[in-house]
Amino acid sequence: MSKWSQLPEEDEFRSSIGQSLQHLTNHGSLDTTGHQVLQWIRFMEPTKFSNDLRLEAAQWIVMYHTVSAMTAKSEAEILALQRVVKPDYAQAWDLLDTEFTVEMQKITVEMIRLDIAQRLEDVDKLSSMFNLVAARAEANPQAALVAYTIAPMLGEWKQMKNCAPSSMTKASQENWKKWHK
Repeated sequence: MSKWSQLPEEDEFRSSIGQSLQHLTNHGSLDTTGHQVLQWIRFMEPTKFSNDLRLEAAQWIVMYHTVSAMTAKSEAEILALQRVVKPDYAQAWDLLDTEFTVEMQKITVEMIRLDIAQRLEDVDKLSSMFNLVAARAEANPQAALVAYTIAPMLGEWKQMKNCAPSSMTKASQENWKKWHK
């Protein structure tokens, strides 16, 4: 029997992701369901599932590794986490490699992929996602702030200035005046 055939139906999968996220958020660790969800996500063939499940699974991977890193208690735990994090992030990236038609989902996917690219330390992915997010900066304050923080990593100084939220620009100008009195 293949690993693919052992995956649950989509409704059960989504329910398990939700239950596991709640436990992960409340307790900072995986419960039995969470360990099962982790294995299911690792064996997912992205094209066999809906965009909604793919997005939820990718978000789950990011949340899981964020909490795991924050709660690691020893160097051995950190080293064990480092061995699995890149393949899991690569899977999350692949899960989001599809056409999302709902505008809010598109924005969410861009933000998550930007985060994943940074965690993967993949400059090409980071640059391509940065360009997508920066293009939304004028119309989307969240995109502007995210692009503003990523721009220096890519040496995109002009984009950094362009993406600076107006409130940040005003605050910076006031700080500049105070500093140079």
